[in-house]
Amino acid sequence: MARALRDPLAGTYLGGARYFMDKAFHDELLRSDPATFPDGPDGFAGLWEYLRGYTMMDPWRVASIASRLWEVRHLPGDVIECGVFTGGTSIMLALLLRRWGVTKKVYMLDSFRGLPVPNATHDAFYRAGWFAVGRNTAEQLAIRCGVRGSVVIMEGWFKDTLPRLTQERFCLAHVDGDLYESTTTCLRHLVPRMVEGGVMVMDDYDDGGGGVKRAVQEHLTHTHELLHTGPLPQAYFRVGEKHRERGFRSSQKEIRGNRPYGRMVAEVQRRVTEDARAVARLHKLVNG
Repeated sequence: MARALRDPLAGTYLGGARYFMDKAFHDELLRSDPATFPDGPDGFAGLWEYLRGYTMMDPWRVASIASRLWEVRHLPGDVIECGVFTGGTSIMLALLLRRWGVTKKVYMLDSFRGLPVPNATHDAFYRAGWFAVGRNTAEQLAIRCGVRGSVVIMEGWFKDTLPRLTQERFCLAHVDGDLYESTTTCLRHLVPRMVEGGVMVMDDYDDGGGGVKRAVQEHLTHTHELLHTGPLPQAYFRVGEKHRERGFRSSQKEIRGNRPYGRMVAEVQRRVTEDARAVARLHKLVNG
């Protein structure tokens, strides 16, 4: 409760997490209130309709990643996603780059065996083997979309695949490893490979699991880059964008100016309130 009072946005997410994760709710909301459809760069809307079944993420998070790609498209370096699931987000990024006439590779890293064993101290509720999808699913999606030559699929644990990328440089990284040690591994190996001004997007930063948040905050406490809140539970930072104070700092300025996302959050808040009232009415009926 204290955390919700300090951070109403995070409080809304924790109180209504099922809505943030519920694709049926997203579809219903987008039909009833088209103004909630996320702002995204050129080409995003059409690609979302085609690829939405190949990602576990909501359109607001994917639009945020696509927008970060637009911001860094002219920087040197390629694109990397650590934790691709069925490959929808990586393939979308490759298609957007082609639409914009930008030549970059998209590296797709995944164990394709699901999550490794979580850290018992730092990772709440996650289980080894979750999100296992065979490599062939991502391979076939890349072929169907005509971008197989633009993506590099690397199978294996991050601790084994990332050290092999010794010469590559990246302007955008999407880290979706869910766990403390997976995220720490990605930060340790990827940050030195990022170009100045490149963006690292961290999924599951504020999902309640705890591991990703701990890993990111430990890193940024030492490097002093400013963390930006994205569509929950996402966050991101720009390499080299330092804040003046010591320690860790975060900002919600950008997400609070995101009107489509704000409308979605307001609807979640309304439904959470209605849920609470329904529970209170039921409690009154049962207990008199």
